[in-house]
Amino acid sequence: MLSEKNVYDLDVSQVVPEAREIVRAAAAVYLHHLGPWCIGVIVHGSAMKGGYIPGCSDIDFQLYLEPSAFTKHNQLPLERCLALQRDLAQIDPSPFQYIQGYALPPVPRKGYVGPIPRAYHVVIGVLPIPDRHPIPGTILPDRVCFGSSWSTPNMAKGTKRFCIGMENISRSTYVGQHSFSS
Repeated sequence: MLSEKNVYDLDVSQVVPEAREIVRAAAAVYLHHLGPWCIGVIVHGSAMKGGYIPGCSDIDFQLYLEPSAFTKHNQLPLERCLALQRDLAQIDPSPFQYIQGYALPPVPRKGYVGPIPRAYHVVIGVLPIPDRHPIPGTILPDRVCFGSSWSTPNMAKGTKRFCIGMENISRSTYVGQHSFSS
């Protein structure tokens, strides 16, 4: 697996310039505490694609870890989480608001779509699951993907929510609801 010595192998070339040092520092913290179990670290969202909003946007990480890193409840042990939080809190995330990371096993949970091509970058290691590109009209757990917009079954007819960046269609953020005349 990866370790702190791999900090020199970090690839931040596809990260926006304003986020590179933050991504490098956060990835070093993740490797320090999770290196023995780390398969890969990806960054996604506006820190990779651009278009971030200063003081509002976060830097999104997905950390792919060996199953042995998790407790029987599929969570990281509390002591490890506290150590990560302590060290990540020492990093100034500005112009971003904060650093966000998700620890994930190498086998995706049921219904997980996977990272969208060109919307993520492997900082170190490998992506152990296939990436996915949503196909327009594909029904996902509670939404229908329409390229860069989606709707839920309970929304008024003709209403769509527009995704910001299509980071992960299963938890996309949206700008708002807009109605279109039929």
